[in-house]
Amino acid sequence: MAECFICSHWVSRDNGETRARLLSADGYRSRAAYHDFLEETEHAATWRGMQRQQIEGIQPEWEAFKRTSLEQLASLANTGEQYCKIYRLACEAAHMGDLMVYAPPHSQEPGLRLSDLSMLRAYISLQFGIILACDLLHDASDALGMRADQQIEGLRERWRAIIAVDSAGGHSESGGTVSG
Repeated sequence: MAECFICSHWVSRDNGETRARLLSADGYRSRAAYHDFLEETEHAATWRGMQRQQIEGIQPEWEAFKRTSLEQLASLANTGEQYCKIYRLACEAAHMGDLMVYAPPHSQEPGLRLSDLSMLRAYISLQFGIILACDLLHDASDALGMRADQQIEGLRERWRAIIAVDSAGGHSESGGTVSG
């Protein structure tokens, strides 16, 4: 979701279709690689053909794009904060972050264990995911002229009420009960 948010902002800064075509081509390249891995050469060839169509006439841009990292795209799209605070946090576990959490031996001492820290990272990632979902909905609403600002703000307020719930009694910080 964070990658989608970053890329949508990067693409939206282009008045033409070049950036959208570059992202589509990269998606097609990824699909071709997937089918190559499965030894499904016919499917891989189809995806590569679609990739070639997308980069037709923009080969220099494609060559530059292939060397661009997501962090660089985030910087160009002014979404560096989302990259640093959300994407890196969420993807760390998928890459190597949880390796030590699940590798034995596990401490038997009382207190916070590595698996507890893993759960905490997942919880924080979900919180940021909700923020990103609201931001993506807002951007889509603006781009499509849906005028859904009030509904999106209502969702944000509901989310704020849920995270403000006191774990002991199910009451928000304002004293009211939060029901689902």
